[in-house]
Amino acid sequence: MNYSIISKYRSQIMAIAILWIAVLHATMWFPIEPINWIKLIGQGGVDIFLFVSSFGLYYAYQKGTSTKDFIIKRIIRILPFFIPIALFRWYYMDYSLTNGLLLVSTLSFWVLGDRSMWYISAIIPLYILTPFYLQKIKGNEFKATIITVIITFFLGFFFFNTDYIVFTSRIPVFFLGFLAGKYSYEKKTITGKALLIHLLVMILGFAILRVAFPYGEALLWGYGLYWYPFLLICWPLSIFIGLFFEFTDKIKFTFLSDTFGKIGKVTLEFYLLHELMIKVFSNIITIAPQYNHYGIVLNVLILFITYYISKYYHWFITWIISLFEKKKLA
Repeated sequence: MNYSIISKYRSQIMAIAILWIAVLHATMWFPIEPINWIKLIGQGGVDIFLFVSSFGLYYAYQKGTSTKDFIIKRIIRILPFFIPIALFRWYYMDYSLTNGLLLVSTLSFWVLGDRSMWYISAIIPLYILTPFYLQKIKGNEFKATIITVIITFFLGFFFFNTDYIVFTSRIPVFFLGFLAGKYSYEKKTITGKALLIHLLVMILGFAILRVAFPYGEALLWGYGLYWYPFLLICWPLSIFIGLFFEFTDKIKFTFLSDTFGKIGKVTLEFYLLHELMIKVFSNIITIAPQYNHYGIVLNVLILFITYYISKYYHWFITWIISLFEKKKLA
């Protein structure tokens, strides 16, 4: 067994992350406290996104494309999918002209602290930074990652109790993903001892998160304890998710892996659409906040609708992009 199991089941890991976020965004609360806790820590789904994104970026960088082409390809993977949804959100949510323009330009998070689509605002500068960073640390990835993670960890402290903590507290896990990507690319073996260490580190991360919860928003939001523990959780959790799907494949229960793999192909679109779909449905149908069977059915229905819209939206935008590429080559 080696670290490439994360690469093998990358789509499935992304699917788990987006469904976790979807549970967080769901409109109801549950009568069983552990389930509510799992719902609330769905914040960590975005941390997994960032970790797996940088993991994949390490692979992409090894193809040797120019810095310019590397950045353009990443931007094309984001903006054509983001802008139409941002325009619809501008119209549907009745943004002012200024706020709408900031939203579509991805600047609303930086200028206004608007967290509605903050992930896009955050990931673009990280994508642009990636080729320069990987070029700088080449051949010294382990030491550079440790130093970068430590520095960005402490830099985040300057943004306590601000809107930007949702981003700054997650920067370390993004850089950690590059090292995981290197280990996977080189097919570094995961020994039994290493697997046990990963398990203990993950348990420690969840324990820190759980201990912080009774202290409420002051620690969780104000001081980033919704997200900092995922620096310990993301890498091990990605391995164990990979192991789970590998096991289901071995026992010929491939339906599960195939289903999550399909969801994992449209996680960006799902992320952009799901919360908006909840708002649309909430304006049409009253959704009770407490747990009930009606709420479960409705939220599951929204999940299915969001997935199929995401699937066909992904196909349509990809088709439009391909037309432009063909025209450019002609």
